[in-house]
Amino acid sequence: MTKIFFPLVVVSLVLFSLLGNSCLDYDNGKYAETESDTVKVKAFLTLALDSVGSRYKADTLLPTDSVIFIAVVEPTKSIRMLDYYWELDSTRMGSEFSFKTAIKEAGHHIIQFVLLDRFGDTLSDTLHLWISSPPILDNVHFIPINKAQGVDPLSGISFAWNATDTDPNSQISYHFSLYNNDSSYVDTILHQPYFEYFKTLPLSQKFYWNVSAYDEFSMVAKNAIHSTFYTKGIQSGSGIEAIVTSGGAEALSGLRSSLKTKEGTVISTSEIANDLKAGHFHFSALTPGDYDLFIYNERYPDYQLDTISFSLFSGSVLDLDTLVLKDTILPRVNPISSNSDSLPFADTLLFQIEDEGLPLSRDNISVSYNGATDANWAFQRDTLRIFFSANTSPLWQPLVLKVTDKSLNSFKHTYYLSPASLFISSLSDTTLNSSLSSLAIPIRNIAPNLTPERFFWDINADGLWDSESAADGASEGTHLFAASLFNTKTTQVLVAILYTNGILAQTSFKVTLSNRAPISTFAECITPCNIAASDTATTFLWHPASDADGDVLQYRVVYFIGSSATFTEDDWIYGTEASSDTTATVRNLPQGYIRWWVQAIDSEGATSAIWNPTSLVTVSSDGGGI
Repeated sequence: MTKIFFPLVVVSLVLFSLLGNSCLDYDNGKYAETESDTVKVKAFLTLALDSVGSRYKADTLLPTDSVIFIAVVEPTKSIRMLDYYWELDSTRMGSEFSFKTAIKEAGHHIIQFVLLDRFGDTLSDTLHLWISSPPILDNVHFIPINKAQGVDPLSGISFAWNATDTDPNSQISYHFSLYNNDSSYVDTILHQPYFEYFKTLPLSQKFYWNVSAYDEFSMVAKNAIHSTFYTKGIQSGSGIEAIVTSGGAEALSGLRSSLKTKEGTVISTSEIANDLKAGHFHFSALTPGDYDLFIYNERYPDYQLDTISFSLFSGSVLDLDTLVLKDTILPRVNPISSNSDSLPFADTLLFQIEDEGLPLSRDNISVSYNGATDANWAFQRDTLRIFFSANTSPLWQPLVLKVTDKSLNSFKHTYYLSPASLFISSLSDTTLNSSLSSLAIPIRNIAPNLTPERFFWDINADGLWDSESAADGASEGTHLFAASLFNTKTTQVLVAILYTNGILAQTSFKVTLSNRAPISTFAECITPCNIAASDTATTFLWHPASDADGDVLQYRVVYFIGSSATFTEDDWIYGTEASSDTTATVRNLPQGYIRWWVQAIDSEGATSAIWNPTSLVTVSSDGGGI
């Protein structure tokens, strides 16, 4: 029987009967055949409720179809009836001439319309419906069995399975695929439950094959086959397979592996580096024996996995399933200016955040100051900078940092920020640019209900006040100091307020000089000075320079070709590389006039001006001059 899809089905029943009240002559009590009526019952399946649609006796439907049953009694429904109803598989389901329903249960169903006349006679007609159901695919019994070892990839591989359908006339189709982690070998539609693969496959590898089944109504089997097998190796060779995950695609890029025998022999796995970055570890052509495998993340070391020990047997491929490198290490946060939870006040607090998982961003950090969320901070690379205004409370305040990495490992800690001073506000740690001639140092009273009497400044913290002034009712005072007074790299400055009640309150900060260039303290030349030099090799000697910051110095010889006393930096020629020596030999000088000098370079990269001073030298092949 050919299946026909009907979204709407109409069933008409025609019943054939002789009604008793039309067949009896009540006047004489005899049966009168000429006075009888024929009652016809007709059964139809149709697409529409009109009189011209095609009509059938039975059909196959989908569980999603709606079906309408209609019983037609001719010549009239006005005959005397005791009851009428519909039955589905002997179960009563409706008591109308027109009945609409949906039949969900798959399989063969018998539908009857039953009519009882007033004499108790039963008239009925029967319809047959088949409700299509998905095919059933056996996902337990198939060949090759799941995880089959030693499958010969050179002699052809047979695949077979089984599926059934409740409708014996249904056509079942199969989607079959065969692939490994590198390539797809088969992806096709079949109409029989088997497949023969005659091409060769790589040795000692894991392969995947899948089967799904569906019928001609595109109803797909609930179960599917997802199976694997392993091809055999060369002679007794073995292999290893694993799926590796490590924090998503970004973290996979850093995966590396180390494979060793139990005896400690290292086996190079560099050839599979690209496969490992794609989350697949495969290595073959290994001899049977015991091994240790260590997979690590070179870029993101927080993703870790313990060393895996395993044994390989002749001709088999060991599947380690899925190896997961997890990041379970909390971020590490350290205040840069303190070793404790109590932090000295500064207008900028620095924290170093260490995490060797996926890179952190601002979204991974939250800052709370004094119970309120604080957004006045910046994060770059591994440094968190939190900024505070000059109006910060003079009381101890809690500072809460929370850092959650991309693997949801969370660090949360409370620090306590000391007040700048309980009484005094002044400069925070300050850098003094060498181009400035002076520095203004303010002192401000922030203690309520206290009245300043005098202000004091000690710019080298030697215990002696370098300046002081009367408050005269003011709450703050400022003194201007010459920049030359700050003659060390870092100077500790102490400021204080003497209050009218006798309290002396003080606070301190640091003044750091910006890097100063080295200079020459000697004006005279040592050698060569206004003499002849050899173009083959000439030794230069000079006085050492000095550096006000105490930085380590290096030197290099610089010369200019020609006798002119004026030239630009573009004309400089560096005769030597930087060295800490105050002597150097320069080879292959150009013949003719040159002016030379020495450039000093400190450890901060600052360079000296031209010094030595520039000396005119004549260069010739024999050193005798021009």
